[in-house]
Amino acid sequence: MVNLKWKTVLLSSLITALVLFGSWFGYQHLNTEKPIQAWFEDKEGIELVELNATRKGVEITVRFHNPDQFYPLYAKLDGFLQELDLPYVLTISAEQGEFNPFWLKHSAAFAESIYHHRYRDIQHYIEKLKANDEVRDGYVIVAEKGVFIYLDPSTGREVYLHFPAPEQTGGMLDDD
Repeated sequence: MVNLKWKTVLLSSLITALVLFGSWFGYQHLNTEKPIQAWFEDKEGIELVELNATRKGVEITVRFHNPDQFYPLYAKLDGFLQELDLPYVLTISAEQGEFNPFWLKHSAAFAESIYHHRYRDIQHYIEKLKANDEVRDGYVIVAEKGVFIYLDPSTGREVYLHFPAPEQTGGMLDDD
């Protein structure tokens, strides 16, 4: 029977585990988290709320502060993340996006228009909300990166929404 030195075996196993997992975490930090955080440092109008790097990919939650820069910043961030060549999910913070009380109240009309590719109906609905003094400002942009909706309710927080690129992108706000 072989007499093993258990302390040596346990110590070498521990060192091996530390090297393996430590290098994985270091690689993830230096090649994923740090570049993404650095991208946000010099950008105005967008804020990194949460960054979760997992084995499956990166989950990024953002908050917008400038309605005029909503689409350009989203598109730049999306392009940057594609350059990193990592699987990612980019979401807008819950209170600004899909869980905003104003959006929850009016989402059905918008969702139906998006589903049927009637983007001009969205702009008409926003104009109706403005006429009823429910929103101070709002717009819809249909682009290659998706459908972007901004609403500034008369009461409450601003709403920023992004929906995936429609199957038919012909004509920015065509009535199809």
